[in-house]
Amino acid sequence: MISQWFECLVARLLIIPYQEGWISIKDTVVEDSGHFEVSLLFIPLLIGGFLRAHYILSLAMFIPCIVIERIIASIFIRTYEKHPRMYVSTSLLTVSHIISVLLSYYTIQWKYSYFQILITFTLLLSSTVTLAYRILVCIGIYIFLLCIILFTLFFDVFPSLNLVLVFLVENCIYLNPLLICTVTMCSVDPWRAILIRDIDILSCRLLRLNRTNIHRVRSIEEKMMAREETDIYFRDLKVMWA
Repeated sequence: MISQWFECLVARLLIIPYQEGWISIKDTVVEDSGHFEVSLLFIPLLIGGFLRAHYILSLAMFIPCIVIERIIASIFIRTYEKHPRMYVSTSLLTVSHIISVLLSYYTIQWKYSYFQILITFTLLLSSTVTLAYRILVCIGIYIFLLCIILFTLFFDVFPSLNLVLVFLVENCIYLNPLLICTVTMCSVDPWRAILIRDIDILSCRLLRLNRTNIHRVRSIEEKMMAREETDIYFRDLKVMWA
């Protein structure tokens, strides 16, 4: 997931010049047919759109993969922990990436709607399987909020808030690993212990650095006061002997 976040970051870097209007593409669209003429300036936008579509679809495929993997684990519940069967997760990841790549291609080629894709894969969550329940609930709420925002954008419910809603959707997409990784680390006991330990170490270092800086400031102030007192003493002594 972290590696795919870098994929989304690259997509963002490729799209932002077109989104902010730094590169104009108004002459590449043919209004009669609805298609566009591919030029060298347009290729980075296509690549960025493909990468972002693949990232979003991979997130949408994440929950069905977990559900299927947990169903298989429930079938082989007696031996699954001792023999994890790595081919199961490998096959699921391979199939999900193939599907997401194909749908990403059709997203770019045929303007397939992100909203329809998210709704389609959200409806696949009809079965309830117990694994990292907090993660599933968190992702479900996350997708639900995204669907609400996309719904308001699609039907233009609040025209004056479209820019704000687009900003929220983009940040939800780009900051998704921060949410998922935090929930995952807090849900698994060993990871939570390591996280708390690292936070304690970091806070101790910051406090130590803060105390060191305070000590340095105080020592500098004390030296300045001693120097000023010494200068005043010798100046007064010189005046008295003059």
